[in-house]
Amino acid sequence: MKKIIIRQPAGIGDIFFTQKIAYILHETYKVDIIWPVISPFIWVKDYIKTSFIEFVNWDDNFEGKEILINNDVSNIFSLNDYLVIPLQRADWNYPNLSVMDSKYELVGLKNEGREHYFSFERNLEKENKLYYDVLKLTDESNYTLINRQFASPPDTQVCPHIDISKFSNYIEMSYVEGYNLLDWCKVIENAKEIHTVETSLNYIIDKLNLDIPLNMYSKHTPPSYNQVQHLFKSNWKYNG
Repeated sequence: MKKIIIRQPAGIGDIFFTQKIAYILHETYKVDIIWPVISPFIWVKDYIKTSFIEFVNWDDNFEGKEILINNDVSNIFSLNDYLVIPLQRADWNYPNLSVMDSKYELVGLKNEGREHYFSFERNLEKENKLYYDVLKLTDESNYTLINRQFASPPDTQVCPHIDISKFSNYIEMSYVEGYNLLDWCKVIENAKEIHTVETSLNYIIDKLNLDIPLNMYSKHTPPSYNQVQHLFKSNWKYNG
């Protein structure tokens, strides 16, 4: 076997969630992993760093790209000595499982303990610039952090269940040119309370072990948490 190719180019939360799969595959097969991601998420290669995962831009001509393009399937397969793991399509095989659980079912693993495999390097310089220079916050700022956005670009959506008019002294997360989701860690850590739609932000908050009120809102109408409520470790209040 030359290498393993993981098909999970988006969303960023799915990529965070499935790091355990990459580690176990590497330990099992003793080969490196090619992980194509959509261009808005290529920044992940500078934050999730291992010796065996190569994050590449889906739009580039990376090693094994023709295999993915010509084989958009939901089952694991081997071709030209590459092992392809189509995590993105795993739920096609398991209609009775949540989308996230199906990814682990596809490779015969459990997701217990997967948070220990999700780690990232922080860019403190960018975090401070976003906090102090862009958002104009200070060390004494008292604010609620709100995030209504979910889904990968260019298909980003806004949660209809968070009524922002009810809040004062808040910072609302948004795309800021030159910064990515992990650059918001300082803003997240210094918030007095968080209100967010279920999204990739939840995995980061779990990792930061915050001891503040955490409020989650469903991206579905009517609200439903069946797909995700068992995934998160923090003391979330599920609204709706």
